[in-house]
Amino acid sequence: VDCKTELADHLPNVLRLLARMEDDALRKELVVKIVAPALDKIISEFDPDKIQQKNRIYKKHQKTLIQRSEEYGTIYQYPLKALHRVLATDFELKPTELTVQGSDFLNSVGSEIRIEANNI
Repeated sequence: VDCKTELADHLPNVLRLLARMEDDALRKELVVKIVAPALDKIISEFDPDKIQQKNRIYKKHQKTLIQRSEEYGTIYQYPLKALHRVLATDFELKPTELTVQGSDFLNSVGSEIRIEANNI
């Protein structure tokens, strides 16, 4: 897959790779272990409470707030949710396979801001 100027893990590149893979077992493993959980995590970040928490952190530490339209600020969640459902159907994913593990974005941002503040 020619990634052009994007990183190899850019979602469109990964989707093109999935379409070209000949090994069905490897394709399913990639979807189950990486793609579907990543999509689940990305989609979870569109939760209104998480967005509000992020805005509070940005405002408190950086004295800024990213303004965006309520209508369009989270518009990407819909195609991501659609893709997630297609993958869940096509690969017969079980709910346990869709569990997200890993770090929480809010904790990561908060920690990064605290570290930067201490280094100033």
